[in-house]
Amino acid sequence: MLIQRVISGGLGIALMLIFVIKGGSLFFLGVLFLTLRSLYEFNNSLINRNIYPLRWLGYLTAVAYLFSVFYFNTDKLFPFILLISLLTGFIFFLINYKKVTLEDVIFTVFEIVYIVFLFGYLILVRNMENGKNFIWLAFLSVWANDTFAYFFGIKFGKHKLAPLISPKKTIEGSIAGVIGSVLILIIYTKYIPQPYLTNLHIIFWGISLSLLAQAGDLTASSLKRFSNIKDYSNLIPGHGGILDRFDSVLFAFPVIYYYITYLLDL
Repeated sequence: MLIQRVISGGLGIALMLIFVIKGGSLFFLGVLFLTLRSLYEFNNSLINRNIYPLRWLGYLTAVAYLFSVFYFNTDKLFPFILLISLLTGFIFFLINYKKVTLEDVIFTVFEIVYIVFLFGYLILVRNMENGKNFIWLAFLSVWANDTFAYFFGIKFGKHKLAPLISPKKTIEGSIAGVIGSVLILIIYTKYIPQPYLTNLHIIFWGISLSLLAQAGDLTASSLKRFSNIKDYSNLIPGHGGILDRFDSVLFAFPVIYYYITYLLDL
């Protein structure tokens, strides 16, 4: 199982590097695929609760929003696109109230915010000057957090972090994840300097991205528990689905984007 996880994880990292380095239309298409696949997995997970989001509306909104982000390089169109999707959803609910429930519409809007909106920030960050480095630092921080938290938690974890949501996660593993994230970023930037980031920035990124990764993972765990599933799919051997792999970074990229835009002023 561990070997399977390592092999599939390594292939995933290699593919991610290619897409991030190339950027442009290739990166946009990659993020679009990840978003649409995540919507598909999330929709399927809700079948267990007899909830059926409006798939077509989620997919159309994803294409429209991600294209607007890529083409106009801004997230300011999201409220407008979300409003249109919300109105469309409720009109469809009123017309088909015998087949479409209010829960279906609510979860349609939720998945647009949780998946489509958050994935859009990968494009926004990549479009920045030095964006590919920022994306790589984010993934490096999250992967370090996951690795340190997993192995340290197995070996030394005694106190449950959130037993009702994710029984295997421990406070010791969580702390190790934060420390590991900071250490890996410090080591990485020592050998590959980042001109825009001071040591203080690196430490802040390590701590904040680690905590955001854990928050994203717990959020996904609570949603999976709600749907009574273990993984969103078995697309990636040993890792589950796309949403299983990206749940930890979804909360990170909006923070990175606004941190770079307003605090680094780049």
